[in-house]
Amino acid sequence: MKTYRWFTAVAPLMALVCAAAPAPAAVQSRTTLTNQDNGRPVTVHKGDEISVRLTAKRTAQEQWAWSAPTAADTTVIGRTSARTAPNGDAAAVFHAEADGTTALTAQARCTPRVKGHLCPHTVTSWRVTVQVR
Repeated sequence: MKTYRWFTAVAPLMALVCAAAPAPAAVQSRTTLTNQDNGRPVTVHKGDEISVRLTAKRTAQEQWAWSAPTAADTTVIGRTSARTAPNGDAAAVFHAEADGTTALTAQARCTPRVKGHLCPHTVTSWRVTVQVR
């Protein structure tokens, strides 16, 4: 009898909590950005997915490795995943959350591939301005 009373009291509360959980956002459209999109403005819509794939530049002596791309305003565009690879490539996936404008950025730094090679002390920036409507 006690088990039945507990169940009848708790079951409606559990149903309410489960029903109130937000559903995952559906992807409306996908946009892929690469090294060539540097400096380009992009317009997407709420619910869209933005994939960034940056390829490292490699020579016999050095490699320009990318950092994981980031969003300046995470309330406009939220990052859902990011990775960097040993070969210097980087990738990230973002989800357009709210109306607004923000920048997606990443930086490439030189790492020597040959012992004794000196890399220049510069950083290469990648930036795309994204407007969400």
